[in-house]
Amino acid sequence: HAALKIIAVGVFHNSPMSELAGRSGVVVGTIYHHFDSKETLIRALYASCVERISAAVLLNTESKASPSKRFAAMWLNLHSWYSKNPMEYSFMRQFESSPFTSGNGKGADVFSPAVLDVFKEGIKSGKLRKLKPVALAGLFAGMELSVVAMETRDGKKMTSRELEELAAMGWAALKK
Repeated sequence: HAALKIIAVGVFHNSPMSELAGRSGVVVGTIYHHFDSKETLIRALYASCVERISAAVLLNTESKASPSKRFAAMWLNLHSWYSKNPMEYSFMRQFESSPFTSGNGKGADVFSPAVLDVFKEGIKSGKLRKLKPVALAGLFAGMELSVVAMETRDGKKMTSRELEELAAMGWAALKK
């Protein structure tokens, strides 16, 4: 939690391990006992966020619901999670636009297998466009991130009706 708070408010390179240790109430050696580098710590924090986001996205999504209803539920769940977790939102935005995600063979696993499975099912059933599931999921998440960024920047939340309409637009963009 301390790492998340420091990084979300600052940036990766302005988040020294000594500050993290101080805010955590431990010595730096304790952190290095669990993480061999700051990069390892940041990647572990990212993996933890992805796990929590994936669980939130899939919350109360009925596998027997129509694909459009399932998509809308997932999209609204993602919006709700990011809105309730601004530090995680800030961290994820930083991570996904950082060198951590490119060029080193260690790309970020942005979507859990369970979330990607929903997109795979949509493709297999013929309801979604025949694109890579990760591309469809990226469009799904990117639209959401843009909405939350706008709400954060403007200090004004979208109404439930507006969010439902945006979810429907997202579905329309992905469907076959």
